[in-house]
Amino acid sequence: MWVVAYTLNSELFPTSLRAAANGWCHNLIGRWGVVLAPWILGALSARIGGIGPAATALGFVSYLAVPLVWFAIPETRANRLDQPA
Repeated sequence: MWVVAYTLNSELFPTSLRAAANGWCHNLIGRWGVVLAPWILGALSARIGGIGPAATALGFVSYLAVPLVWFAIPETRANRLDQPA
């Protein structure tokens, strides 16, 4: 997931803003995942009946982001990223 997030940040933001974009991504998306995932995994494993199926279900949640990335994020091929739009 991190590779995808950092790649998107590199493609969507000009060089001067990439570090800030990666920081926002890491702190807003990543840290919430680190904090909430154990709680969600525990609750889901109690409902499903095991840690294996719960971890698998939790892992597949990241695939929900694929349509968002595919349709909502603009294409940057052949665009100059060093100048604001």
